[in-house]
Amino acid sequence: MANKKELNNKIPEGLSKERLERRLDLVRVICLGTVMAVVGIGLLVLERPTESLAEKRKLAEKPAFSLSAVLDGSYMRQMTKYYTDTVPYRDLLVDLGASVPEYLGVRVDGVKIHGDIPVVPPVDDKPPVITEPPVTTDAPVTTEPVTEPPVTTEPVTTDTPVTGEPVITDPVTDPVTEPVTEPPVTEPPVTEPPVTEPPVTEPPVTTAPPVTEELPDVNDILRENGIIVLNKRAIMLYYGSYDATARYAASVNEYKKALGDKVNVWSMITPTAVAFYLPDKYSAYTNDQKGHIEYAATLLQGATEINAYAALLPHVKENIYTRTDHHWSTLGAYYATEAFAKKAGVPFAPLSTYKKIEREGYVGTMYAFTGDQVLKNNPETFVYYKPQNDYSVEYFDRNMQNGFASSLFFDWVDTPNSYLVFIGSDDRVTHITTDCKNGRRLFVIKDSYGNALVPFLTGSFEEIWVVDFRYFELNAVQFMKDHEITDFMVSMCAFFSCGTGVGYLESMRTK
Repeated sequence: MANKKELNNKIPEGLSKERLERRLDLVRVICLGTVMAVVGIGLLVLERPTESLAEKRKLAEKPAFSLSAVLDGSYMRQMTKYYTDTVPYRDLLVDLGASVPEYLGVRVDGVKIHGDIPVVPPVDDKPPVITEPPVTTDAPVTTEPVTEPPVTTEPVTTDTPVTGEPVITDPVTDPVTEPVTEPPVTEPPVTEPPVTEPPVTEPPVTTAPPVTEELPDVNDILRENGIIVLNKRAIMLYYGSYDATARYAASVNEYKKALGDKVNVWSMITPTAVAFYLPDKYSAYTNDQKGHIEYAATLLQGATEINAYAALLPHVKENIYTRTDHHWSTLGAYYATEAFAKKAGVPFAPLSTYKKIEREGYVGTMYAFTGDQVLKNNPETFVYYKPQNDYSVEYFDRNMQNGFASSLFFDWVDTPNSYLVFIGSDDRVTHITTDCKNGRRLFVIKDSYGNALVPFLTGSFEEIWVVDFRYFELNAVQFMKDHEITDFMVSMCAFFSCGTGVGYLESMRTK
């Protein structure tokens, strides 16, 4: 190997070492600048995608220019999001980088944790102390009080569902049999001055606050949650709170007040997989989803709870949730919808009357969120069911314009987007007219979990209107009055019902 003296001797005559280094630095700058220019030009001229197959979602849209948006700063925020969200060849780059996270963590006993997960939940989440329950005209709550310890199960170390679930004779209709007893009131001694009683504590929120802030992006919320991959199943952790749950219940109560006694109001908080499949040794990583669901039921005034948790619990050994996606399966949606039909007193077709469709090789959103190779290499079978009764479907845009007739099922979507087979997209209004002539007209505000339950309602209601809580641009209360709705159901998963969804829900009520 040539030493430093020999290298110096090879420098051309008349060119000092310092000048050579400056020239090499210039070459490096030119090369780096060329690469950056090529990339920059590519970002400007190459076609930008409108949806991500890997992430199962539509990407950010280019914002419309307006002076008011520029002045309040929203235009630049939306433009920045558009450019960062729609990078050309996005899915290819995501796929190429998917193997990197596999080396950023350790998989122990088939378990790997993705995300920055705290040792304890980020919120000191305890149920508020209520000295007197809210007045309600509903039937007694069908779940045990929140103060009881949660149902314990055997720790799970494989992909086998939780075992040892309690026996439930009829989780949908059986009321709590224990009478509620008030503590005895102790009168103060006669010789002492009367004791001033503290005011009765009402539920934390009686009216939902108006929405003034910019609503968060739902996909960003999902990505921020930690995910545990337990062998072949991905479980998204949960950070809802009792405070957010109280605000959700208050919003539902406001809908009931606005709609009056002629409209049945139903609340279905859909549990997610973490409520059933997270082993006990990881329970410190997540908040009490079951407790939040039960707490919401105690705060409803005039509205009726649909206890989806109790309806799903006896079926945890079945495929009621997808392994590789953050959604439930259509089988889980069936059992929850059956509980709703029983409470609502409408007909409900048995599963055997539906046409079963199976798709092999499905890998859902949890792989996109984590890049976990175990999920990618262990796809699952995506199953959905088609009702066989007569119905017709039409779709409208967010403000009820540009209607067109179409199918309830979008069978032509490719396998990675299989969950879009139901009503195709979240950002449209769906209207279904059925052969069930019972005079019942249902309006559903839902998140993407609700897409899977809609097909099971075609034999239960004469008309069904379905809107997504993130996209509907009309006043929901006025819409229901205009269309003579008899039944209104909020069907959102616990992430949004007991978390960040109340802002959207209230925006629809007050706009």
